[in-house]
Amino acid sequence: MKTHLLKMVIPAFAFLLAIAFSFASLAYTNKGDNGPIQQGYIHSSKKKPCQLSIRCDSRITGVICTTSDGTQVWGKETPGSTVCTVTLYGAEEY
Repeated sequence: MKTHLLKMVIPAFAFLLAIAFSFASLAYTNKGDNGPIQQGYIHSSKKKPCQLSIRCDSRITGVICTTSDGTQVWGKETPGSTVCTVTLYGAEEY
């Protein structure tokens, strides 16, 4: 009787544990970035390639983020980076 019970309980426990870890890992990966909304920058000159601009969405939405005058807005790979090469989408004014 004990072995029959263990044969049912152990797989069920493993399944529940897998579900719990999947949610825990999802929450952990979402903490790694600032979320889908990121600060955008424009290339105004070669001396100042990353000028602060509007905030944009980092998720691919199909609409490139631009300012009101049509200038494309870019994101940084890391916050301390001096290069703005990440394509951003769906502008959100701030």
